[in-house]
Amino acid sequence: VLSIGSVSDPATTLFGDVQARSHDPAAIGWPAVRITVALMRIEPSKAVSRRAVGVPTRTIAPRLSRMLLYVSDLLGVAVFAVSGTIAAVRKGLDLFGVIVFASITGIGGGTLRDILLDRHPIFWMLDPSYLIVTSAAALLTLAYIRRRPSPGRALLVADALGLALFAISGARIAEAAGLGPIIVILLGTMTGVAG
Repeated sequence: VLSIGSVSDPATTLFGDVQARSHDPAAIGWPAVRITVALMRIEPSKAVSRRAVGVPTRTIAPRLSRMLLYVSDLLGVAVFAVSGTIAAVRKGLDLFGVIVFASITGIGGGTLRDILLDRHPIFWMLDPSYLIVTSAAALLTLAYIRRRPSPGRALLVADALGLALFAISGARIAEAAGLGPIIVILLGTMTGVAG
């Protein structure tokens, strides 16, 4: 249990949270602040619930997990947009064609997944950052390819990374919808392959 308090007024400890009795830093004074690490045994009869004393009960892990999944989803969109851009440049498409092709490869599998799961609005209509990421990835890749030729295996590597990220994302969304394991695997595969 970690507690912070002044020398004259020890801080109260609440099940691992940091709480000081005085919230005014000037009242505590920097030299008077001490940090105490102590282990505390609480008898069940004397235990106070966290909710009763106003301590938040939510942990940061679910939010961090959602944020990491969101970032990996955006990364998958960017990687597939790079793949689509490389393929479009090899076919000789103009700037508009490159951006459309990058968008289709970036969000196509997720769009099909959302249609099959009857999720409305579709993810990129709800959060336009997916379209911004595909356009930015397409423009950056196009600028890079114009200055230097793309490496021979760049398309293969981008496809493999996008497939892995989208298979995980699609499976996670299908699992959250409460579907069975076979359907989860199929929707994860389809999300990765359909782009």
